[in-house]
Amino acid sequence: MITLTGPQSTPEQRGSLAELSGLLDIPTTNDINWALVTELFRTQGWEACPIASADVLIAAGFGYPITDLPAA
Repeated sequence: MITLTGPQSTPEQRGSLAELSGLLDIPTTNDINWALVTELFRTQGWEACPIASADVLIAAGFGYPITDLPAA
């Protein structure tokens, strides 16, 4: 399963991430079981968010491929 992370420190950022998740039909890391993940997609600005940074560290620790999504 592919999952999605990105900036989520503010309500606006969480809303944008949820909207993108719905458009792409990809669950966010808040809604998944890490044991089922096969790849992590991350949006721009992820590195400024502690939650998204933790998601990336978890994915890297499991050895999952990490893909950067292009800016809209």
